[in-house]
Amino acid sequence: FAYFVSLGADLVAQYALGENHRLKALTPETVAAPEGSGPRHLVLNDAQNAVYVLTEFSGQVLHFARDLKHGTLRLLDAADAFDPSQGLRHSRFGADPRAEHLIWGADIHFGDGNRRLWCSERTAGTLAAVAVADTGTVSPPERFIEAPPQPRGFRAQPGRRLPRRRRGAVDGCRAVRRRRRPPRADRAGRDGRRCELGAVRLSRPRQCRRGAVG
Repeated sequence: FAYFVSLGADLVAQYALGENHRLKALTPETVAAPEGSGPRHLVLNDAQNAVYVLTEFSGQVLHFARDLKHGTLRLLDAADAFDPSQGLRHSRFGADPRAEHLIWGADIHFGDGNRRLWCSERTAGTLAAVAVADTGTVSPPERFIEAPPQPRGFRAQPGRRLPRRRRGAVDGCRAVRRRRRPPRADRAGRDGRRCELGAVRLSRPRQCRRGAVG
């Protein structure tokens, strides 16, 4: 099965992979997201029975149940992934989020054994961990971590070892900025707290604009 989001049409398209990897639309072919939410990135959990979508315009994590046999999705619940203290407003297609101080949801990755969904928001420059219950339902983050300006893509590195003077296995996040500054490596504990480990400068600045990580 294959799933695709549409930022402007507020939907997730769902297909089966047939012979020679040809796409065959499921029934229904699309599943609606909340109007004006702007679905951006999606991830599947390890059990493959849920799909989570981060929206760009509303800054939410949408939780879809996934039928293991037929591959179809069904929207169950959602949780905000942006910092409410930043005064961000709902965004829209074609807007300039930084100029108008609008929500700008970006990337999403699992962490802590599928118990958290790390999400980036670019206008306020935050990383946050949306909690995932055993049932798959999501709840808003308890705290927000200051990230590099405009954190676009990032990579979660579970069980990453720390440098020699800081030992132990932790969950790590490496955020990549869109602006020309070096990507930064952070560590995050189970409670969502973060300690900065350092920054690495890429040899080609344009790699940051493509969201590449080193």
